[in-house]
Amino acid sequence: QQQQQQRAAAAPTGPLYNPKFPLYALVRALNQAAVLTLGLRPSSPQEELEIVGLQMVLDSALARQATNGATWYVVAMPWWQALQLHLSQPWQPAPGPVDNSPLFRSASAWERITQSRFGPRLRPNLQRNKDYDIVSARMWGALQLWYGADHALPRPFLTTASGRGEVELYPLSVRIMRHSQLNPAQQKKGDDDSKKMPQVHYFFAIDISRLQTIGEVARYVCQQQRSQQRGKNNLRTEGMRLWDYRNADTPRLLDDDAQTVEEAGLVEGQAILLEYRNSDLTWPSELFLLARAGPKGGDVQTGLSASREPGTTGLSNLGNTCF
Repeated sequence: QQQQQQRAAAAPTGPLYNPKFPLYALVRALNQAAVLTLGLRPSSPQEELEIVGLQMVLDSALARQATNGATWYVVAMPWWQALQLHLSQPWQPAPGPVDNSPLFRSASAWERITQSRFGPRLRPNLQRNKDYDIVSARMWGALQLWYGADHALPRPFLTTASGRGEVELYPLSVRIMRHSQLNPAQQKKGDDDSKKMPQVHYFFAIDISRLQTIGEVARYVCQQQRSQQRGKNNLRTEGMRLWDYRNADTPRLLDDDAQTVEEAGLVEGQAILLEYRNSDLTWPSELFLLARAGPKGGDVQTGLSASREPGTTGLSNLGNTCF
């Protein structure tokens, strides 16, 4: 009751806020928009109910026009219903900080080390309007300022085959691999081809959206690479490219930056090879093919074509450049 009195005392007053004022409806709508835009707390549960209701109508309209990939937010249904109950019946207790924990599942050791911008792992088979609902970035920003939240669940927006707006609940987790860095003495030692080709090993793991393009994934990998190797003097970001490394015997170059992750056929848990250019502008994979050709030379490109699937030519191009 004391909180409601404080809100009432803080409510705007004056002739503009008199219901008899000719432009009262317009002023009220502008006030509601300002509250959402500036993150101000509504003066009463009634005003908050009106603002939330207005934004829900706007969200519904936005969902019909939103572009795939736009960021929306997942809200657990128990908290969302508790908020609506409080707003419609102010004597009911406020719901407290946004609680999305009913949607979470325990993460495996592998998942705990995965770098994710999507928040905690979600339980499988979640259903909208039963387990969760989605809100726009503006609505989420207001809820976070008004109530606080422990975990945000941003998700890429997508349009289903039926035309309904939805979000990508379960992003893909992939392992980023890279070549070991060999010094010149190691590269010249022995005649065994395997010693001349740097070994591939695990670097880090990330979550990606099926709607991201290969170019966007490459830039994101670059950002994570910088954070992983912060402070190292030998960090090179002038050139890199990505390979679909699901099958180590027949890796596939991901050289179409406009292609989406889904179109590229990438799947959950697979490996992606991050290949750096050498200081002499060669690629480790090219050196391996030259080593296999032997001192007598040979048709390196033919050797590649014979051991790779269609669509993996173009080794000499720049690939995904990271600046």
